[in-house]
Amino acid sequence: MEISNVEDALSCLGLMVSATAGHGLLCGLICARNYVECEAWVALMDEENLDQLTSSDPEALIAAGNSRLRHPEAAEESTLLQQLHRETLRQFGNGEYDFYPLLPDDDAPLQQRTEALAEWCQCFLFGIAAGGVKDFSTLPEPVDEICRDLVDLSQAGHGPTEEIEQDEFAYVELVEYVRVGVQLIFEELHSASDDEPRKNKVLH
Repeated sequence: MEISNVEDALSCLGLMVSATAGHGLLCGLICARNYVECEAWVALMDEENLDQLTSSDPEALIAAGNSRLRHPEAAEESTLLQQLHRETLRQFGNGEYDFYPLLPDDDAPLQQRTEALAEWCQCFLFGIAAGGVKDFSTLPEPVDEICRDLVDLSQAGHGPTEEIEQDEFAYVELVEYVRVGVQLIFEELHSASDDEPRKNKVLH
């Protein structure tokens, strides 16, 4: 899915977040809870709805997102976000390891891509916390370690030095680590032996 199309859809719906940030948030929520409604994800991309995370009425979060998605002049954009939501759920659930974070294309400047990767990791961690995982030390050891690595990556940046081949290689390795690590987090937290099947569950 073209990142520019997702950017346009978010902007049209009045959501002032980047496509990279929105996708990181979605992936964190899925990893924490195994499932998250598209409406809840959309609502959480609006800072005004963050207080709903601790609300005793989680349906309010769904209603807020639903209101965005039903914007009469943004049907195509709403459909695009719903497609991204479904595709991301599919990638995590199919066991084929074809998940990939939504990041700028390879022809974008390396600094832009590095900053986007940091933003993706930051928003993924926010999604994990929003989904109910507050303390990494309570997680299985590999998940704890990967999450701590993602904290470090969320603070990454690329200096003003000239882009060289080694920098490009390092970036590719970091993206692959994130790609595989996030899938491992999902699998560790939601193994096939889970008693609760994936279904429409309200985020609360």
